[in-house]
Amino acid sequence: MSEQNTNEKQDVIKGPGKKKAYFFALLLLVFILLLGAAVFMQMRIQKNMTSMQSALTDANATIAQQQLDIGALQKNWQDAQKFIKSNPLDCVLPEVASLLRQANIALELNGDIAQTISFLQAADKRVEELNNSKLFAMRKALVQDIAALQAVPKVDTVGIVLRLNALAAVVGYLPIVPNHLSVSTEHTVKNNAKSVQSLWQRFWNISGDKLQNIIVIRHHDMPMPPLLSQAHKMFLVQNVQLLLEQAKWAVLHKKPKLYGSSLMRAEHLVRFIFMHNMAAAEPALNQLQMLQMINIYPTTPTLALSITALHEAMQLKAARNQA
Repeated sequence: MSEQNTNEKQDVIKGPGKKKAYFFALLLLVFILLLGAAVFMQMRIQKNMTSMQSALTDANATIAQQQLDIGALQKNWQDAQKFIKSNPLDCVLPEVASLLRQANIALELNGDIAQTISFLQAADKRVEELNNSKLFAMRKALVQDIAALQAVPKVDTVGIVLRLNALAAVVGYLPIVPNHLSVSTEHTVKNNAKSVQSLWQRFWNISGDKLQNIIVIRHHDMPMPPLLSQAHKMFLVQNVQLLLEQAKWAVLHKKPKLYGSSLMRAEHLVRFIFMHNMAAAEPALNQLQMLQMINIYPTTPTLALSITALHEAMQLKAARNQA
């Protein structure tokens, strides 16, 4: 009995001791984990610092290289400025040649006179800035070519197209024959003719009575039938309008021969359709004749003078360099 009591007392004593041991073990585990995390964070920070130092070193090296490159560019620029001052023709002539090539492309391929003049004026400005008496012939040629291009008449393409559109619309509404007198007007004329008869008219009436058995004159008070049917008129008018459309296409694509032939055929066709009502068709015919007088693609000069002067200047420079 006494031994059983003793064992129970020992179990009671051991219970609190085990709890304390578990608590200390848990604290130790947490401490170890915190210590490991701190060590890991320290290693990450050191690694990041190393990477940043490496990147900073690379950036410093890049900046140093860029500074060297800037220094080399500045030296090259200074050398180029010295070369330009000592050899101005060697620098200006290639630039003028490039401007002349662009001007020739704008004139021959695009037909853009304004852009061609701008390129020639830029080339003339470069030659003027050089102020070299040896390039007088080149500048003279440039000025002559600019003046010749500025003298080329400008073509109002949009205005011509609009006039052709308006003319095509007008032709469709023109009457083939003139309008007849109204009924009221006819009655008025007849009444006036009856009320006012001269002696000669009375004599003529008496003579007419005597001659009526010989000559019989019948008056048909009916409107004159149309010379062309409505379908035929529509067909001919549509032909005129198609010719005007063809003339518009020729204007937009700079085809002067097609433009002139289309308008001439349209004029002949209008004269044929409205031959019995020329008074109504006269404004349209005047417009057609005025449009035929417009030169939609005037002759443009070439840049032969400037190109020849440039070649001569470059040959003189090459001969001087060889000497």
